[in-house]
Amino acid sequence: MDIDTAIVTTDTSGVSVAQAIKAFLSNPNPNTARTYRGALDHFVSYVGVQTIGEAAARLLTLPHGQANLLAMQYREHLLGQPELSAASVKLRIDSLRALVKLARRLGVVDWSLDVENVRPTPMRNTRGPGSVAVAKMLARVSGNTEADARARALILLLHDCGLRRGEVAGLSYPDDIDFEASKASITGKGRHDREWISLPPQTVASIQAWLAWRGVQAGPLFIALDRQHRGERLSATSIYTIVCAIGDRVGVRASPHGLRHTSITTALEATGGDVRKVRHFSRHAKVETVLTYDDARRDLGGEIGRLVEQARNISETKGA
Repeated sequence: MDIDTAIVTTDTSGVSVAQAIKAFLSNPNPNTARTYRGALDHFVSYVGVQTIGEAAARLLTLPHGQANLLAMQYREHLLGQPELSAASVKLRIDSLRALVKLARRLGVVDWSLDVENVRPTPMRNTRGPGSVAVAKMLARVSGNTEADARARALILLLHDCGLRRGEVAGLSYPDDIDFEASKASITGKGRHDREWISLPPQTVASIQAWLAWRGVQAGPLFIALDRQHRGERLSATSIYTIVCAIGDRVGVRASPHGLRHTSITTALEATGGDVRKVRHFSRHAKVETVLTYDDARRDLGGEIGRLVEQARNISETKGA
């Protein structure tokens, strides 16, 4: 998508609108910029235009009330899509709200987007596919092929290092890989600066094995292998597809974030529930998020349920 061209051709009310849209889509955090673009792609389809620039300009050039109405109608449209989770709907509305917030800060509009968001339901399955399933997936990609070498390195980064797929997709070689120190440089979720994380020995070996196929030239660490896109940076969406496909082949339901879930749960079990250490490993902004994993791991709700049942049985016995 040619963002600059889209913005220029949809400048309906002066350069300030174009500048606001360009600034919004040029977020210094590549993960955030990618998220915004992905969210606005859906808004493009809903509005019935061709580009993100057109869709954003349509919203920003409406009067306050009409802009709120458009956002409300879009929200109801999203809620009517059964395949979308509450978190996905929230993300897309949040992206529109962030666009308007930046436009207001720049003086393009003098209003805010006043549309209620959707409250995501708490995480239900924080265990992921489980360690046995991850072992099966790794066994499935143990062959001596280019695709297997890439897949094995992906799985180990997602599971053993607990990385998000966007963080893995953003890795470049050699800038972000330090074999001597066994570290990788990533841009974490919600952060602008890169940070170095430690890589376990087998993860290091898997990256080296992949580079033996890929070559040691500078560029994206993980690249596409199909004939049409060979050499291009592997997208986060492609990583999702690869992981799901490997899971399907061994009969397990797996996803990149599912591997991260298993990683965090395993870390809690291995450390005896040391939330502080695991939060450092998972890089969650809030310790409460890690506590959610720990509560699910220990099934505290089930434990209390059994105690309540026991108390009721005792009461019934006394009553009899």
